[in-house]
Amino acid sequence: MTNQNYIREIANQIRNKSGCMSLTNKGIEELFDTYAVLAFSKGPAVTDEDVHDAWSAWATKFDPKNGLIVPFDELSPKIKNLDSPYTKAIRSVAADLPAFKL
Repeated sequence: MTNQNYIREIANQIRNKSGCMSLTNKGIEELFDTYAVLAFSKGPAVTDEDVHDAWSAWATKFDPKNGLIVPFDELSPKIKNLDSPYTKAIRSVAADLPAFKL
């Protein structure tokens, strides 16, 4: 690992794998830090719903008026699919974590 802490290192790996390096939203590092926590806690079992819940917690602080801060089941299939790249990236990074290696 580099001079970053372990959370930020995993967050950056997830961000790289998600293909979303160009995102510059306020607080974006905090969002990916939360995704890193999902990698450590849920590992390859993380779901799109988990990712949406993490995003909702982040958006509550950084975009509180966003109309998508609703339970996952209330989202349209098109909006639900927006979580998939992050879920896949978290699963991929988590699979390489010592706790989840087979």
